[in-house]
Amino acid sequence: MKKVSQEFNFNKKGLDFMFRNPKLDGSSLVCEYKIPGVDENDENEGYFYNAELIESKKMMYIRTKIEINGAKYDGVVLPDEIYAALKQIKDKLTEERDNAIERIIHEILEGKRLIDFGIVGCDFPHYQPWLQDLPEELDGLEQHIMERAVVCLLYTSPSPRDS
Repeated sequence: MKKVSQEFNFNKKGLDFMFRNPKLDGSSLVCEYKIPGVDENDENEGYFYNAELIESKKMMYIRTKIEINGAKYDGVVLPDEIYAALKQIKDKLTEERDNAIERIIHEILEGKRLIDFGIVGCDFPHYQPWLQDLPEELDGLEQHIMERAVVCLLYTSPSPRDS
């Protein structure tokens, strides 16, 4: 998925929290993270992957609980300005992804992008449709995109977003 090269660092209760490289993972915004001296990776400049923005709590959720001063935590509430910046990045990346999907649906409907069919399976082979040359941020969305294109074709919806 498309990444934004940006760092978000802050100190809370004497601990430094560092987040960087926000990107979409499905419908979630995730970042690399580290807490120097408390939770650091041996590689990747100390950063772990996939701290997730939880909008309802304005926090970054860390998938593995970390122990700080004898208490276990699975995330940190973000300062308002950092939450607002990450929310804005998520909204922008979501809009860009949705626009790319809409563009590809139009390409399929106009015959500018073809659907490839290949045989998959051994004992019970069947045809599987594929889209080639999708942007990296759309990996894994091939079936969703083709389904929306078929709905648009069958129901002649004025816009792929209406399906």
